[in-house]
Amino acid sequence: ELQEQLMSLREMIEQVKDEEQEAYDNLPESLQSGQKGELIETNVSTLEEIVTRLEECDQDLSTVMDS
Repeated sequence: ELQEQLMSLREMIEQVKDEEQEAYDNLPESLQSGQKGELIETNVSTLEEIVTRLEECDQDLSTVMDS
């Protein structure tokens, strides 16, 4: 159950990340290199890191539960 919740959370965060990436991709090039574009890029990067951490937590939890 806990692992299912982690994966559900991961999927939600990936969806937000994809939406942020799409917003960035839809910005004109002049805005992509501006403050708004940089903020979106930072958000995407942070969300990717969170997804990676959740995947690591899921693996660690699997290891503990299988012991």
